[in-house]
Amino acid sequence: ALGIVPLKHDPVARLLARDFPAAAQSLADSVPDGAVLTTDYETTALLRYYQPRLPVIQINEPWRYDWAPPPSPALLKKPLVYFTATRRDRSDLVAPYFGLMSAALAHGPNYVGYLAEDPRPGADLGKVT
Repeated sequence: ALGIVPLKHDPVARLLARDFPAAAQSLADSVPDGAVLTTDYETTALLRYYQPRLPVIQINEPWRYDWAPPPSPALLKKPLVYFTATRRDRSDLVAPYFGLMSAALAHGPNYVGYLAEDPRPGADLGKVT
């Protein structure tokens, strides 16, 4: 019923994560041996569902994952990609944790990824879910 009038920001598509499976597959293809950084609960949960083999490091909400371990030094040496919905982009929050962050690379129409390199010593990078 909502498809009759096209909406620029369709809330039903967002709630049903309509574009997410393809974006998550694109992300997994681009980081086959790395880990993903997230800054919101929704993206973390959807990645754990659609790409369970991909390690996800949730940076800014560690209280949600008190059962989860911090990332190991070996995991932090692998390629890391900050993945987010374009409307929730918090690359400004993630950038201070790393020496270098690349420009955004689109993963579908609504998601972007940033390659993050050279984690700063002593940075608290959250929990691995």
